[in-house]
Amino acid sequence: MKRIAFVISYPLRRELAVGNRILSFLIGAHQRGHEVVLISPGDEPVKLAQMPDRFEHRVIGPRPKGKGGFVGRAIMETFLARKLVKELGACRCEEICISIPSMFLLFLSPWQKDKLTCLDIRDLTWEYLEDSWFHSLAKRFFRRFARSRIGRFSSVIVTNPSERRYVEEELGVPESKVTMVPNGISTKQFEVLVGVGKKDRKNGEPVVVSYVGNIGLPQNLIVLLQVAKEMPDLIFNIIGAGEDIERVRAYKNKNQISNAHLLGRVQWEEIPEIYSSTDILYAQLSPSFSGALPSKLYEYLSTGKFFVYGGEGQAPEFLSNFENHSVVLPDNADALKHAIEETIRSERHKVHSTENIESIRKNYLRETNAGRWLGALENQRDTE
Repeated sequence: MKRIAFVISYPLRRELAVGNRILSFLIGAHQRGHEVVLISPGDEPVKLAQMPDRFEHRVIGPRPKGKGGFVGRAIMETFLARKLVKELGACRCEEICISIPSMFLLFLSPWQKDKLTCLDIRDLTWEYLEDSWFHSLAKRFFRRFARSRIGRFSSVIVTNPSERRYVEEELGVPESKVTMVPNGISTKQFEVLVGVGKKDRKNGEPVVVSYVGNIGLPQNLIVLLQVAKEMPDLIFNIIGAGEDIERVRAYKNKNQISNAHLLGRVQWEEIPEIYSSTDILYAQLSPSFSGALPSKLYEYLSTGKFFVYGGEGQAPEFLSNFENHSVVLPDNADALKHAIEETIRSERHKVHSTENIESIRKNYLRETNAGRWLGALENQRDTE
């Protein structure tokens, strides 16, 4: 049995995607008999029913808010990383697993070199900076910095093939050190979403199109509102919160789009009813995020419902293994409108895909994939 520290830069319950992913690693390590320590921002430690013993949550206080765009966030992330480093030094752990998108958590590596078991790369945030001269300079700096630090880890985890190629080709990590653990969905959430079902529509009831997730610039939900304005006989729901919510709200109000509803952030317990009342689900990422794979897609696929995805690159490649969806160009209202019209005309929105559900059950449950990785890592250590 070892004492293993897991380090994240977000509060455990702040972001569902972060929480679910790291929980699968925590629970997997605990089930293998290890003592588990989680270090994160937060107001107070979280107690987990799955781990009544051999679990300690050390919090460093609330996550600060970055101001002033990229520079402000960089300063905030640096400050946060230093606090996490200090707390890590006090916990006396034998092994360390760092989960990023926070680039600055790589600052941990110089002081803890002999204990760095794994780096879990959930997102390559520095690669999504805008194409300005300043951001291009920042990208080069971060790549060089990452290349100099990432070799200190005995194992690197990525979430998709695009990230794997980047880590091996751009950062020089040997193929033998890289493992792909897809984001996926927790077993508990999956079991709820599988039973969502579908509400029967009475004649004359409008078709409902819903987006559920983060409302940020990459999602560019103005596109969905543009379509809503052109399709007044349909209902469009936007569920969630994020940095772009005020711009989205202002656009809706200015253009008087009465058939679009901003429902805000809701509790997980309310999500099944939202999915049940939806006919067509929607998600998108702008072209500069073509290397990313939205965690939201695992939820959508788990419902068996039809959805439209606007995006390029990694996500369409992933979706080519599934059915009951349509992929359109991102940031393109005409393409999205046409896809929705064609879906309704062909009644594809009435199809329920058990094939998608079974594929998620077999390949993308977080706990299963995390367990496979932990087992492989233990075997690797035994042979070293």
